[in-house]
Amino acid sequence: YQQVDQVLAALKPHEWSAPSAAAGWTVADTVLHLAQTEEFALASVRGTDADIPRRGELSVDEAMDLLVAAERGAPGY
Repeated sequence: YQQVDQVLAALKPHEWSAPSAAAGWTVADTVLHLAQTEEFALASVRGTDADIPRRGELSVDEAMDLLVAAERGAPGY
């Protein structure tokens, strides 16, 4: 985590909004996705994953796009 923290701490404001390697996502979107993935993994282990889209309802890509879009622009984003 230290390496990621160091890289993210060094980003300038305009770099957060730069396109990432994920088509249509910014660097901030990608970091948000990583944080959400960790949160959902913990929720799944704890059995509290009710807000995670269920398999079969959406593709993984569709679910991740929706989850990122729902929090895009939220405070601290």
